[in-house]
Amino acid sequence: MNAQSSRGVRAARQMKARREPKQRRTKWWLIGLAAFLVLDAALVWWAVSGRDGGVDRSQEALPLSAFGPAPTAAPATSAPRPATTSTPTQPPIGLEAHARRIVPVDSSIAWRVGTVACGGPVAIEETSDGGASWVAAPTGDDVAGVRDITVYTGDTSMVGILASLAGDCRPEYRLSYTAGEFWTAAPEETPSVTTVDPVGAATLSGPGGSVASPCGDVSEFAEDAGGIAILCTSTELRVGPADLSTWTPVALPGAAVAVTAAGDGFLAAARRDPDCVGGLRLSAFIPDGTVQPGHCLAGYADESVPVTLATAPDGALWLWAGDRVGVSVDGGASWTGLG
Repeated sequence: MNAQSSRGVRAARQMKARREPKQRRTKWWLIGLAAFLVLDAALVWWAVSGRDGGVDRSQEALPLSAFGPAPTAAPATSAPRPATTSTPTQPPIGLEAHARRIVPVDSSIAWRVGTVACGGPVAIEETSDGGASWVAAPTGDDVAGVRDITVYTGDTSMVGILASLAGDCRPEYRLSYTAGEFWTAAPEETPSVTTVDPVGAATLSGPGGSVASPCGDVSEFAEDAGGIAILCTSTELRVGPADLSTWTPVALPGAAVAVTAAGDGFLAAARRDPDCVGGLRLSAFIPDGTVQPGHCLAGYADESVPVTLATAPDGALWLWAGDRVGVSVDGGASWTGLG
């Protein structure tokens, strides 16, 4: 090997020797960098996991809205109910005990009395023009009430009263032959009629004795050949035989306020019939309680106005309502004197 070749070999070896240490340093630097990165990652993992370890993540911070009021369920909605209108309940009608009485002779002549109970003094009145005018006939200071009036169709100047005498209210029948100008006691002429106790109003006295009313205090009553109808202050209506042994309720359309004998049965006037608003419904009924509604008389909305019915022997129907008196000769279809 020549000298030149030897120098080239040595130079190459020297260069290699110088390059190998540098490569080894680069290798260890890379290993160190990798180790540092691994260590750094481990430290970060430790920091995170160590801080959160054992913590229930269900308790993590809630959003701000969670600290507001608890949500409430929306109120249930339902379909709107239809508007209803309630009809005010009317108080019951109360009638006066011992109601006033009117007793007609025909379609022109009648007698009436306002004091039936034992309260006196008493005056009875007569009309001869269908109720357009009235003439008073005093009965005497010793009369405290008039339980009934008897008229005589054959002699219009003759009239009888079943009086309740002052003091003990005992009954006494008296007759007048002078249209009420003078009176005389006539116990032997006492008619066999039913009367109401002039003091208590809850006892009926008839030919067979005294019995208790089936519906409390009696306002008025009506008799015919077949029996008797009584109207109590509660507006209850009952019908029974002349001996007062049994009673049958009578159901009218409305509340009964007056009753009279008529034909083969009875006739009653009633308020508050739904088909006769503000008026009086006339209804016929017979002793078994069967009712036949009749005419409606308009213009009687004031329930404080007392009403009295009566029938003359010739069939004329009289109505005494408040201060007005009317007469009908066609069963209540038309009236004179009420206008």
